Amino acid sequence: MNHGAKPNRAEGVRPTAASTSGLSEQLIWRQVFFEAVQHPATLLPFAVCVLAGVFLLLVSPLLGGGLWAVALLAASVLGFVAGFVIRYRAEYRERADVLIHIREEDQARLEQEATERLKESLRAGFLNIGSSRGSKALQELIGEYEPLVPLISERRDTDSLSMAALPSMATEIYRQGLNILSNALPVMSAIQRPEIERLEGEVAEMEKEIRKLEGDDSQRERLTIKKDTLMSHKERLGLLGQLKLREDQLLHQSGRCAASLHRTRIELSSIRAGGSA
Repeated sequence: MNHGAKPNRAEGVRPTAASTSGLSEQLIWRQVFFEAVQHPATLLPFAVCVLAGVFLLLVSPLLGGGLWAVALLAASVLGFVAGFVIRYRAEYRERADVLIHIREEDQARLEQEATERLKESLRAGFLNIGSSRGSKALQELIGEYEPLVPLISERRDTDSLSMAALPSMATEIYRQGLNILSNALPVMSAIQRPEIERLEGEVAEMEKEIRKLEGDDSQRERLTIKKDTLMSHKERLGLLGQLKLREDQLLHQSGRCAASLHRTRIELSSIRAGGSA
């Protein structure tokens, strides 16, 4: 991994990804604090401080030498504090920065892998249910984001500070679009066009039969059954209609994400062209 202009001495203490993936920033600072305390430059004065305190409390009342014990205790405390501050500021703060930086890179990598898995899962899901609308919306989103990646990854001296937020913003819009499509997938799976057409055909056929049966008193029981079945079919068609509306809403939102990425790509290209000029 490239960590920018980190000093070389930090390279020797760089941990593995597995050692930082589960650490919060607070835990990292706590780990660095305890390592600073346990360093020989701080541990030795601390040990002297403890021995001087024990001598002052237990031995000096019997054998004397209390003033020397106090002086040694004060000197060891100062040595402990000075050693801790020097080591902590000079080396361990730098190491904490390295740990936090690596952790952020690990998190970004894990999020990218999760995004790729979601993309492939959606691609397979839309293909499995035969949804051309879902596949088209997914391809549109991917087609707008992937050409944007090299643009937002490139750093130039002419770039403004506001452009530093573009990578995270564009990636978040892309992930939002994928999440929207992941919500649309089960909706589309529930809406099968052959099923809707079958229900609509049966409704039309039952309405014809009901009109014929309404004039025959001997078919009153059959008429009741047909009307109940017709009502059930219409309720199912109503539910499918609501799902269809939900599908349209989700695809519209996904399209807005794709359009936002498209505008970002155009504006970024314009900004880069202006900066070069």
